[in-house]
Amino acid sequence: MTVDLKSDEHTFCEACVQAKQHTAPFPKASETEIKDIGDLTVSDVWGPAPTRSINGDRYLFTFTDGKTRHTVAYFGKTKDEALNHFKSYKILVKTQTGRDLKSLRSDGGGEYVNGSFRTFLNEHGIRHETTAPYSPSQNGISERLNRTIVERARAMLFAHELPRFLWAEAVSYATHLKNRSPTRALDGMTPTEAFTGRKPNVSHLHEFGIKIWVMVPRTKRTKLEPKAEEHIFTGVSDLSKAYRYWNQRTRQIQTSRNVTFDERT
Repeated sequence: MTVDLKSDEHTFCEACVQAKQHTAPFPKASETEIKDIGDLTVSDVWGPAPTRSINGDRYLFTFTDGKTRHTVAYFGKTKDEALNHFKSYKILVKTQTGRDLKSLRSDGGGEYVNGSFRTFLNEHGIRHETTAPYSPSQNGISERLNRTIVERARAMLFAHELPRFLWAEAVSYATHLKNRSPTRALDGMTPTEAFTGRKPNVSHLHEFGIKIWVMVPRTKRTKLEPKAEEHIFTGVSDLSKAYRYWNQRTRQIQTSRNVTFDERT
C-alpha cells in the first residue's frame, strides 16, 4: 500500500481543535497611531453597582485619552447614557485642548454599538474600534483602569467604614488622584500635566473619609453656637475649587471652601 505523506497537509481534526484551541495573541501596540491628544479615546462601562450611589447612579463610564492617559469619569443610572457622556467628553477635550476626537475604542456592548452612537460617530468622522467578544485584553487600558479605580474606591470606603452609597464619590476622588500621579507610561509625568501642559497642584489632596470641619454661615447660627460642624471629606470640586463632603445630618454631598481637616482620623 502506498502512503501519501503529503495527505496530512489537508487533514482537519475537529477533535484536536476542540481540545487545543488557544486564545490568539494580542498585538503589543495599538494599530491606531497615537501622536496627539484625541487620536485614541478608550472607554469602558462598569456596573451595575450592587448599591446605588448617593445620587442614585449604578454605572461608571470612563474615557481615557490614549496619548496622555488622562481619565474622565461619569456616572449614570442606566447603560444607555454612554452616548450623552461621550458627547460631554468630546466637548471637554475640544474646549480644554483644542483637539478633536479621532477614534474610539470600546467593547462591543450595546451601549456603544447602536444606531444613535453609530450615527453620531459617523457625523463627526470618529472611527470606532470594537474589541472581540470575550477578549477584554484588547481594551487593556480601560479594563485595567476601571478595575484599579474601583478597587481603590472600595479600599477608601473600607478604611473608614463608610456606607457603600458613597462609592461614586470614592471613584471620583480615586480618578482625581490617578490623574495627578506619575506614571511609567509617561516617563514619570502625570496624566494631568500631559493633558493640560501644567503641573498639577497637589496641596489640596487629603485622605478620603477623614473628618472635616466646615464653617457654618453666620446667617445659620447664633453668636453662641459653634462656628463649624463635623462632616466627612469625600473629594474636591474642580468647578468651584472647593472641597466636597458628606453631611451626615442631611445625608447630602455638599461643598465648601472654608474647611479644616482633622488628619488624625
